Amino acid sequence: MSNISLLASAAIFRSLYDNKKDIYDVISDFIRAYILLNAKWAFNSTECTKGVNDTFGFNIPEAIIRSCLRNRLKSNDELELKDGIFIVTNHFDKSNDIQSKFRDSNHEFEEIKKKLIAHTLEHAVVEIDNEKLISSLQNYLLNKSIPEEYAGYIAHFILKNEDNSDFKEKLNRIEEGLILYVGIQYSPNLNELGHWKGDLTVFLDTEHLFSATGLNGVLYKQVFDDLNTLVHDVNYAKRKRGKISFRYFPDTKKEVDSFFYAAEKILENNSSIDPSKTAMLNIVNGCSSKSDVLEKKSKFESDLARLKILPEEFQDYYEDPDFNVESANGIDGLHAKYNGEFDAHVFSDILKTFTKINYFRKGISKAPIDNVSAIFLTEKWLIRSIAFSEEVHEGKGFVPYATNIEFLTERLWFKLNKGFGKNTTPLSFDVITKAKVVISSQFNNRISDEYTKLNNKYKNGEIDEESTALLIAELRQKSFNPDAIDYGRLDEAINPVSDALVEDALREKASLQLQAKEGMDAKHELRQLKISNKKKSAESIKNTVLLYSRVTKFFIYAIVPATIFYLLIILYDPNDTVLSLVFGTTGLVGFILAFVKRRTINGVIRRYARNSFRQRLNKKFQRVNR
Repeated sequence: MSNISLLASAAIFRSLYDNKKDIYDVISDFIRAYILLNAKWAFNSTECTKGVNDTFGFNIPEAIIRSCLRNRLKSNDELELKDGIFIVTNHFDKSNDIQSKFRDSNHEFEEIKKKLIAHTLEHAVVEIDNEKLISSLQNYLLNKSIPEEYAGYIAHFILKNEDNSDFKEKLNRIEEGLILYVGIQYSPNLNELGHWKGDLTVFLDTEHLFSATGLNGVLYKQVFDDLNTLVHDVNYAKRKRGKISFRYFPDTKKEVDSFFYAAEKILENNSSIDPSKTAMLNIVNGCSSKSDVLEKKSKFESDLARLKILPEEFQDYYEDPDFNVESANGIDGLHAKYNGEFDAHVFSDILKTFTKINYFRKGISKAPIDNVSAIFLTEKWLIRSIAFSEEVHEGKGFVPYATNIEFLTERLWFKLNKGFGKNTTPLSFDVITKAKVVISSQFNNRISDEYTKLNNKYKNGEIDEESTALLIAELRQKSFNPDAIDYGRLDEAINPVSDALVEDALREKASLQLQAKEGMDAKHELRQLKISNKKKSAESIKNTVLLYSRVTKFFIYAIVPATIFYLLIILYDPNDTVLSLVFGTTGLVGFILAFVKRRTINGVIRRYARNSFRQRLNKKFQRVNR
């Protein structure tokens, strides 16, 4: 069957689970459908297992199929067992409608497949292999490693259809059906669902330490909290059998210490911050000194301790060579597998981590998830890809040395038999949430690469400090945050950061500089014009005030005396002699001048003229500036 068959089958699995709530009953319905679709009226358990898996794209263990045949169909008298052969009886339920459901579901996801291919062809900047794209869709939903560009196109396709409720419902039904299906593979004894048997130590990579404490943002913290809730349910179950612990390796502790030290240096040197590093931005924000960073580090460590995430003591992981995963042949094989893209020491470091996990497992990895003792939790693509590679992974039933948080959350959820519900389903199960994380993570990785290139160009003297700051600001605007996806820029997230970014930004810088120069010249001209106008206005006001002061002086020194003389003439008495008139006038003028001197009068006139000039000037330019 094609890959889409598994997706269609997963959707049916999810729907049947809603009705029956028992995995054995759901698988029994698939067995009935296999019998009817293929007219198989007699078979053994091995033939039935192969037939069911081939028909529906499953890989269900024979032990589970055999249990369903014996404890469901045979118990209901639908089958009888003779000499190891199961034979269909007259009581067999032939009304099973799973056949039509399968056809309908297959048709639905053929449509999704066509839409995904059309969407990707429209947006891809490189040639796309359609078969590889559809295969990647299945592996994407199964949380398996796929090429990054295909993961980006699939996540972009999902987010572009976020408002399509029917589309989201179908994909979530597939996702949840796959959780059930994969859970069977890692928990072959379905009778033990609801209980966690063994002890498991989960070693957290650096990014999960930051997520647990909220430094990576709200969404990542919610995803970690979902996992932590399931761990709490295991550790505080009424019928407690095993427990789960969170730890981190000494190497991870060194990474964290280096991260906070880098934050100190950023403040000390007033350096730029890689815009893709949300945790670094959250650490540096609000800090003005080294002591502020140390205070945040202290809080970070306290938060880890409160969550019971503790450092692991150093061990001699190589005391038993049988547990050693690292080898020269393994490194050479991985180097060839990834086309020499990574240095040998990268693979060596990853295999060292796997050796530590295998040390705690005592070499036992082919076991149910609750019996493997240890696992490394990381979101790094290369580590997870190698964990499932044939150089490391030993095939069916092998629990990988490393996985992501979604994988572990799903296995815990299934093992504890939690069921689906709006209030109980972990956030990471939602296809939209997953798409947001994938697309923001991938794009921010490219932003980080561009940031590194810019710093190297600056160190090599290829671009100056001002240009570097401009480009980093441009990169900061381009970074994606899964807490608040910018849907207007969603298309940018699936294409490489433009190689012309530097050229475009520097061209913009030159343009801004030219605009600034032209603006300064215009401002200078405007300022000169204002000064010229001000001078003209001031000269006009000055002439007006001078005219008023001259009129005032003329009034005081000419009109007032003339008026007095006129009054004297009117008041003249014929009995007064000329001599008495002269003396009277002279006495009156002398009396006035004794109290009011000419210098005083001129001073008052000048002060009045100055005040009037200022008031008129201010009033004039207040009107101009409005």
